[in-house]
Amino acid sequence: MVLLCYNYHMKNTKEISKIPIWIELELSYKDYVQFYRSTSLVRLSRIVMYLVFFVISILLVVDIIVLYLGVSGDSHSSFIINLLYFFLVLTLFNYLSLLPRRNYDSNALAREKKRYTFFDDRVEIKYESSGSFVLTWDKFYKVVFSKNFVCLFTSIQTGHIISTERFTDAEYKSLQSLLLKQMPSGKIKLQNIKLPKKEDGQPTQKG
Repeated sequence: MVLLCYNYHMKNTKEISKIPIWIELELSYKDYVQFYRSTSLVRLSRIVMYLVFFVISILLVVDIIVLYLGVSGDSHSSFIINLLYFFLVLTLFNYLSLLPRRNYDSNALAREKKRYTFFDDRVEIKYESSGSFVLTWDKFYKVVFSKNFVCLFTSIQTGHIISTERFTDAEYKSLQSLLLKQMPSGKIKLQNIKLPKKEDGQPTQKG
């Protein structure tokens, strides 16, 4: 999954922000890891890995006790099998822990400084050395608003992730209102936040 993740300090303001909104930023590894670990699939994978690791550790302890007491003749083979499983899970866990760093280091374009300009009907993305391109709102696969990030997905696996700390309160609310008007509610997903209702009085769909 190729994701761009950014951060900036929140500005305190009560002014009403208007479109267009422009943001200039570049990727940081700290923010990339924060987003990577916040995704539901990664969270689930980590939980499963911890549970499997815990169960195998318990089995190893039981095998050691059985070997020490000499209760069962099959305890030696059981201990070897569980030990192999233990090192297998440990290796897999270590690989998953290093995966964010590998993805970050291998994606030069993601780390490049860029400028986003949000308009009523499109967003313009200008890279520092790789040119620029324009995407209308209907080209996005989905947009996810979470507590820490605004995720503009261009496909199921790729997208642009901007930290909510990068926006002022007014800018954040303006972007929310804009996308609620320009995109179908089914393409807007909410995670642990509450967005304003649509103008027709129908509440926005939660994802």
